[in-house]
Parts: sequence; structure tokens; C-alpha cells
Amino acid sequence: MGYGSAQCQPARADALPRQPCGLLQRTLGGFDEWRELGLDAAKPRFARIYRPRPGEMPMMKSRIRYLLIMLIFVVSAVVYIDRSNISIAGTYLAADYGISKVQLGWVFSAFLLGYAAFQIPAGWVVGKLGPRKTLTLGLIWWSVLSVITALVPPSMGGSLWVLIAVRFVLGMGESVAYPSSNQFIAAWFPSNERGKANAWVQAGAQLGSGTAPPLVAFIIYNFGWHAVFYVSA
Repeated sequence: MGYGSAQCQPARADALPRQPCGLLQRTLGGFDEWRELGLDAAKPRFARIYRPRPGEMPMMKSRIRYLLIMLIFVVSAVVYIDRSNISIAGTYLAADYGISKVQLGWVFSAFLLGYAAFQIPAGWVVGKLGPRKTLTLGLIWWSVLSVITALVPPSMGGSLWVLIAVRFVLGMGESVAYPSSNQFIAAWFPSNERGKANAWVQAGAQLGSGTAPPLVAFIIYNFGWHAVFYVSA
């Protein structure tokens, strides 16, 4: 009789145990959870093999999760700088493209419409690809689109509509940021620490909003409005 088999043996010969027990149960549960979240490759090997009981966090996982939340904090700040830069550089952009304030408002709104429209699809994508791949692709996506914003030539026919399309697609890319961060937090933090982890994410967003105006103004004053989008990328 193997280790722990006394607890797993049925009481009668015709009775079957309802589910595995002990280490096997925790391990199978861990595999199912990580597979569902798409995080198999992102987890430390120890966490994939052994799922600890509540309050029994391996040291390796503890260190990695705090590094992870700092990275998400930075990403959250960059996301908010990226969405705020055009509102500060908008006056200079409108002068170069010869567009009115109403048309500039269309450019501003295009980003938010793309961002809002793809929040739910972004959550579906995170569930399929996992937060690590999704967030990596999102970072590449919005970096490229941020640069393209500054590269649209004012002399191009229909440049206004090109700007609107670029900002809309940029909003689509940034919509994956918070679904990905929430998936990371759900997988790496116990329930009693998720409030603090989400507070760090929100703190990053507010830091980005607060530092964007002076940072963008400094870049515009010294290097021109195009440089704002290059730096944001």
C-alpha cells in the first residue's frame, strides 16, 4: 500500500473515490488552472509541478510575482502616457494638418472608441493566448502605431481619416493591457493580496496621467511634437 493510500481507499469494495487526493489532487488542479489561463510557460517549474496550499507560497514565486507587478506598474504608466500625449500635442498636430477643433476631437475619440470596442474581445484573446503573449504583442502593436501617428504626411489626401484610423487601431492594441494584467494577478497573487496588486496597477495609471503633461510639454518644446510619439513608442 502506497503513501497516503489509506485516505484514498474506498470504504466499500463497490465504492469509488470521488476525486484524487493529496499531492495528486493539488497537482492536477494546478495543471488544469494554468492550462485554462494559458500560463503554463509563464509559471516557474516548481509552481507547475506543485500547487501549494493557501499561505504556502514558494520563495521563488514570491520574488517573481513582485517583479511582475512592478513591470505591470510601468506598463500601466506607459499606457496612460501614450493615451494622453495626443491631447497635449493636439494643437500643434492640428496646425500642421490644417484640421479644425471638431476634426481634432474626432481624432481624440477614435482612440477611445477602438479601446472601448475591443475590451471584451481583448479578454477573449488573453484567455486563448495567455497574458504573457498577449501583452507582448500588445506592446509591439501600440509602439508601432504610436510611431505611425507621427509619420502620416500632412500632404497626403485624406490624411485626417488616416489619422483617425491609426488612432482607432492603436486603441484596439492598448485594450489588451488591463485584461492581461488582471489575468497575471489572478494567477500569481493569492486572493488576500490581489487588492494591493491592483492598487499598484492603478497607481501606475495615475502616475502616467500625472507625468504626461510636463513630460510631453518638455519634449514638444525641445524636439517638436513628432518626437512625442517616438518617445512614447
